[in-house]
Amino acid sequence: MDALQAQMNNLHAIGDSSLTSNPLEWYDGFKKLIIADSDATQVGTPAVLTVANILAYVKDLTQAIPARLRNNSNLRLFCSVADYDLYNEARAATQAYT
Repeated sequence: MDALQAQMNNLHAIGDSSLTSNPLEWYDGFKKLIIADSDATQVGTPAVLTVANILAYVKDLTQAIPARLRNNSNLRLFCSVADYDLYNEARAATQAYT
């Protein structure tokens, strides 16, 4: 089950345009859609995130978002489950909510 879940997570995020069976042939993933969006900002070289540094990186990321997008109630930040867990652990440890 873990392997299937990992494969599905990869399809959601990255996609796989080599799939030919319907409906998977249209499954290109969120990442390709996000990168193709002219309003999206892609981080050049990702850092190794830890509980000690993730809040600072999230703050830097949110400050880099143009105000017109940051003030949009539909703004969403995407990250891996592992990064989300680190973020929650850091928030709980510092009581800092960003």
